[in-house]
Amino acid sequence: MTSTANGCTATDAAAVTLNDAVPDAKAGEDKTLTCSVATVTLSGSSATPGATFSWSGPGIVSGGNTLTPLVNETGSYTLTVTDPSNGCTSTDITEVVIIPDKEGPVFECPAPLTVSCASEVPDPVLPTATDNCGKVNVEWIGDEIKDQTCEDRFTIKRTYRATDVNGFTSDCIQIITVFDGMAPVLTIPADYNGFRGAGCKYDTNPAITGQATVSDNCDKSVEITYTDIFLVATECKKVIARTWKAIDNCGNIASGVQTLTYIDETDPVLVIPADYNGFRGAGCKYDTNPAITGQATVSDNCDKSVEITYTDVFLVATECKKVITRTWIAADMCGNSTTGIQTLTFIDDSEPELVIPANYDGIRGADCKYDTNPATTGQATAIDNCDKSVEVTYTDAFLVASECKKVIVRTWKAVDNCGNVATGIQTLTFVDDTKPVLVIPSDYNGFRGAGCKYDTNPATTGQATAIDNCDKSVEVTYTDAFLVASECKKVIARTWKAADNCGNVATGIQILTFIDDTDPVILFENNKTEYTIEGCDMQFRLPVPIAADNCDDDVILKAYVGTTEVDLKTYQFKDEGITTVTFTATDNCGNSSTATVNVNRKPCVVARNTTGELREPTDVMLKIYPNPFASVVKFEVTMLYDSHIRIDIFTHGGTYLGMILDENLNQGDVRTIEFDAIKYPHSAFLYRITTNSTMLNGTIIRAK
Repeated sequence: MTSTANGCTATDAAAVTLNDAVPDAKAGEDKTLTCSVATVTLSGSSATPGATFSWSGPGIVSGGNTLTPLVNETGSYTLTVTDPSNGCTSTDITEVVIIPDKEGPVFECPAPLTVSCASEVPDPVLPTATDNCGKVNVEWIGDEIKDQTCEDRFTIKRTYRATDVNGFTSDCIQIITVFDGMAPVLTIPADYNGFRGAGCKYDTNPAITGQATVSDNCDKSVEITYTDIFLVATECKKVIARTWKAIDNCGNIASGVQTLTYIDETDPVLVIPADYNGFRGAGCKYDTNPAITGQATVSDNCDKSVEITYTDVFLVATECKKVITRTWIAADMCGNSTTGIQTLTFIDDSEPELVIPANYDGIRGADCKYDTNPATTGQATAIDNCDKSVEVTYTDAFLVASECKKVIVRTWKAVDNCGNVATGIQTLTFVDDTKPVLVIPSDYNGFRGAGCKYDTNPATTGQATAIDNCDKSVEVTYTDAFLVASECKKVIARTWKAADNCGNVATGIQILTFIDDTDPVILFENNKTEYTIEGCDMQFRLPVPIAADNCDDDVILKAYVGTTEVDLKTYQFKDEGITTVTFTATDNCGNSSTATVNVNRKPCVVARNTTGELREPTDVMLKIYPNPFASVVKFEVTMLYDSHIRIDIFTHGGTYLGMILDENLNQGDVRTIEFDAIKYPHSAFLYRITTNSTMLNGTIIRAK
């Protein structure tokens, strides 16, 4: 050590000792885990006082800083001991190992089992198993069927398996034997006693004779069969031994015998002929031969040739009447028999043979008288097999007794000396069948008048008259039927009929003929037939007249200049002077008429409008719609020049109906005017449009 003040130094010595002692560390003995020991405590130790401890390893559960930690896994565990006085450490290692589980679980296996039917095999029930390591899982592995010979004969190998926590297993095998050795229980129906039926047949169907039934301990659908063997097989008797047999599905058999007996004890079916009622014929004889009185017949279910016999005994044996009891007997080959009684009666009950005269139809004569005397109406006659003088009488009764008809029922009666009676009816009819005398008027020829009408009244065409022998006021009527019904000609067949009060009818035909021979009429506007054209008016159009007819609503009207037909809508009267236009009207029946109009064109100088252009001859442009129309039609006019315009409407036959426009219009004006035809019955109409220089005619048609 050196002083800074004087530089003096001094020295001294000290001894230093190194403490490097290693602390004591012992990890302890190795430890062992087993399937029943899951944790162990390590046993570490240290002689170093105040030392600290620390363990390291794979499965320290607790106490890792103590000498005795708790661990649960195998492996190496290291103990580190630290001496806090010098910081030195030391370590030691111990091992934890596991002893393997080599033992499987132990079963309480179920005992072998024997049952009769497959349905009796119990469901698997898991048995009990234990293990040295604790919990065991038991499961049913399956059933193995072996040595099966039928549905209820086989062996089951039933396997159960137990597994411990370490995966070791043990198997348990239970043997279940299924064996059905019991025969079915067969119930045999009672013995059957039946009869031979129709056609000698017998029915062995078990539905009739009885059906065996069966039950079985295992098989629910045991098959039942049977075989039949005749014990007796004669024509009259059949005895059958029926062996029933039941076999279950494992071949166990039960059998039994039923006896079926069929005998023929059916009596023959004897058909007795109806009781016979005969009569005494010529010589009062009677015939009892079965060919006459009726032959009994027989049928038998088995015997095809049954013998039939009979015996006769009189019940009544007078001269007028014989009554016999006939006993019929039929016996078959099996001794079955049937009897029946037929009664034969023979009497004289023959009625006289009465011949009735034919029904008589007479007429009512003068004063409506009639004659019923048999000398007039016919006499009945009679003959009898025994009585040679049969009395014949009659009685009359009215069926109808009206003024016009008498119907009498005449009952004729013949009685022989034995009281046998024959009657017959004759009808006598007396009627008034005389027809009235009908006088027919002559055929009538007439004409179609105004409106195309014609008069069929008998006051005009002629009245029929009638007289009758009885009826003083015979009714006369008539019916009409068209033979011809054209527009131009009607021909009617008038059938006159006169019927008296007894319904007698007389008829006759009268022919009525009506023709249209009326010429059409040409109608000029305002009856004007002279026209003058001033100056150079090229717009002038001659008005077209209307042609009217009593029957035709569509008369054909043509215009001619000279012999040339012209169209007045476009025809211009260019020649100066008088031009004669001839109109011809022809109706649909060929009736026609003519009329003329004179047009005088004066010399003219051509006039021009303010622009210097020649004026066109047409003033108006026209649209008419709809045409045909239902009830209302529209006229649309467009003025091409200033002009007066007028529209008139006529029927198609020329009858004037009225004016719908009368107005002065300027160039460019448009007017739409409606004509409502709802109040008119006509199907077609004529229109006329007149301007300063134009006349247009046309037709509008009502839609059907």
